Amino acid sequence: MLLYKYREINKYSLDIILNNRLYLANVLALNDPFDVFLKNFPNIKFHDKSYNVTNIMENIKVCSLSSIKDSILMWSHYSDSHRGLVFELETENAEKLNYVPEIKLLNSTGIKVMHLMEEKDISIEEWKEYFCQKINYWEYESEYRIVENGRNYQQAIIKKLILGSDFMENTFENLLLLEKIIRIAEEKEIKIEWFCLNNQIPLFGTTPLKPKIESVIPSDLIQAINEEIRNRMR
Repeated sequence: MLLYKYREINKYSLDIILNNRLYLANVLALNDPFDVFLKNFPNIKFHDKSYNVTNIMENIKVCSLSSIKDSILMWSHYSDSHRGLVFELETENAEKLNYVPEIKLLNSTGIKVMHLMEEKDISIEEWKEYFCQKINYWEYESEYRIVENGRNYQQAIIKKLILGSDFMENTFENLLLLEKIIRIAEEKEIKIEWFCLNNQIPLFGTTPLKPKIESVIPSDLIQAINEEIRNRMR
């Protein structure tokens, strides 16, 4: 199954395409406080025992992906307001999130985790059940999540590179980095596309503006970026 990783242009984006891998962040760093709800209660008493949930979860690593490549909202939120990019990729062990109307501290999954903590041996499959649920406000993201215990990277096959509509508005440093990313994509024969507005629509027409994804020739793209870099150096 093809999945998509929204990224801003930085050294981590370079690492993805250079080493064909995804970085798995600490689960405690997720930006939604309701996402990993037990982290809001670092010390929990269960069956007359106290558990430091933060210590228990510190080795759990996650990577968030999506099954959607053309979400304007996600391009805005996760790809630096359309200045970034999206990687189309294939990878293993990505679980589709279960979107729920509400999350309770000790719902069925939470209670199950607490029982497992008593035994001090929680399998990664049990953690996946816990960390692959999210409140349904986020359902538009169609998120898939890789959950691992202690591992920082997950191998991936990069199939395509999609540039944001405003990629030319990057900083000078990021344009240099983007040029390097595109050269690597060209060397690896990874197809490059551009997420942009349909420029065939009349300016004063009644047809609604819609984004489209069109193919880009890497050499033309490198030439355009280098020209922009030269202009900024003058």
